Amino acid sequence: MVSKLLKILALGAFLTLNLNAKTIKEGVLTIATEGTYAPFSYYDDKNELKGYDVDIAREVAKKLNLKIEFLTAPWDAMLAAFDAGKADAVFNQVSVTDERKKKYDYAQPYTVVHGAIITHKDNDDIKSFDDLKGKKNADSATSNWAKVAASYGAQNVTVDSFSKSMELKFDQNSTFFLQTSGSSGASKNIQKSLGAMIEEGLFLKDELGFGEGDKFFASVSHQHMFGLTFKIFLPLISGAKAVSKELNYPEAIFELDLTNLSFVTSPVLLQTLVSSPRAAEISGLKNIICAGSALKSELRASIAKLSSTRIIDIYGSTETGAVARNLGDELLLFSKVKAGLSEDEALNVSSPWCEFFQTSDWAQIDGSRLTLKGRIDRIVKLNDKRVNLISIENKMFESGLLKDCYCDTHPKFKRLAALLELSDEGVKLFRDSGKKGVVARLNELLRPEFKNSVRYFKIVSSLCKNAQGKFLKANFKTILEKNEELSWEKSSEEGVYKFKTKLSPALSIFMEHFPNLPLLPGFVQLDFVFKFAIELGAEIGDQCVVENLKFLKFVKEKL
Repeated sequence: MVSKLLKILALGAFLTLNLNAKTIKEGVLTIATEGTYAPFSYYDDKNELKGYDVDIAREVAKKLNLKIEFLTAPWDAMLAAFDAGKADAVFNQVSVTDERKKKYDYAQPYTVVHGAIITHKDNDDIKSFDDLKGKKNADSATSNWAKVAASYGAQNVTVDSFSKSMELKFDQNSTFFLQTSGSSGASKNIQKSLGAMIEEGLFLKDELGFGEGDKFFASVSHQHMFGLTFKIFLPLISGAKAVSKELNYPEAIFELDLTNLSFVTSPVLLQTLVSSPRAAEISGLKNIICAGSALKSELRASIAKLSSTRIIDIYGSTETGAVARNLGDELLLFSKVKAGLSEDEALNVSSPWCEFFQTSDWAQIDGSRLTLKGRIDRIVKLNDKRVNLISIENKMFESGLLKDCYCDTHPKFKRLAALLELSDEGVKLFRDSGKKGVVARLNELLRPEFKNSVRYFKIVSSLCKNAQGKFLKANFKTILEKNEELSWEKSSEEGVYKFKTKLSPALSIFMEHFPNLPLLPGFVQLDFVFKFAIELGAEIGDQCVVENLKFLKFVKEKL
């Protein structure tokens, strides 16, 4: 039997001025209060702060001839904010205890009230505090009433102040919409319920072991499912702290003291941090929570060399919420997630926060172990055989020549084409042997299993993934057909102009001339000269003759 011992009737007082706070010196009295605790401190239907404690605070400010500002937060966070000097005083139903008297100064109480027990309507077992022995009591972690219940023999169960406040302020059946990333096509609006989000947050808190002592920051947006769950709901439900700003640049991240922080991010940004000269600074992180794309074992190993942080790789989607996690060895289904396979081996899942959803992920299930083999929509038929495009990409990665790649059906010729982003090793081979040498090495790997399935290869400077680390399928045709342009830097000194650029292997000039040796043709260099001369105001006629032109050295792509 669960009884709810609530702090609805407490001994009320306000705490005296916090000498560390600065606001009162500026003519403003900053008040900390819950804002979730009717009738004392709460937001009404118009989102206006109301309540008995709020009214008392306003009158005090008026008597002191000070302007008033309110800082609202759930119970534990409210006191923490006051402790940190962010408020001058607390106006809230705060019971007087010996422990608190050591830390705080109390004013004269302005309310005197009594505790009460609330049970279900059909419960006849609990009629007084003496009946609590052996029963379960629900209360917030630091509630004074939890100690009272324990003194009568009750077993205390921690109830998160966030979820309780949500019950007071919102209907858990309320719905809202989230937008999918659109990585496999057009983005879609997915309806979610507030209750499902809270249910998922409560589960993840216990399953992954998060609590009030944790601190979160994120590089991902709260406007997507992963960010909303792990950046907003999980910290709030855990009673943890979180950095509100979206920190998606290494410079901004390294400005933080990363010690014991939990980082919510994507593999794309993790790779950037690991490659940074300041990579060693991530060693202090307590947790890395990532999603959006698969965390490659090489990247996990690189992080492990730098830090002993716990790495939590999350698999899920906007439609399903969290489905599975990989803590290092294998991808395992969360304990409350039920999974099955369709006739074509597509994964379907259900959970307390997802009624049922048929995914497009090709999967294998062995007990709680989940193996993802690619997306159903990335399986093509070649010569009457089903071929997984991800398998082709993974085979090409084995060459060591690629930083990234994406394979799909050519929009015109119905043959497979591949976009290639070269690694340092790939660039080195390109300098020595050109695109022809790179393609030859890749075909050598592909031929035993996939024969000549990939007929078109294009080198690109970047695949331009989104914030979630996903390549949008809709961009494949655009990038495949688009020629990259040079970007020049111009400078001048004492009347001498200099133009500087970096030549990328992705430039079309290397695809058409000297396929075995990527050199910049002389006529292209002359074209640059005439173009810049005109840009600087030089008058060049329609006919121009260059005599006795001699090149001192080849222009080759550099690392």
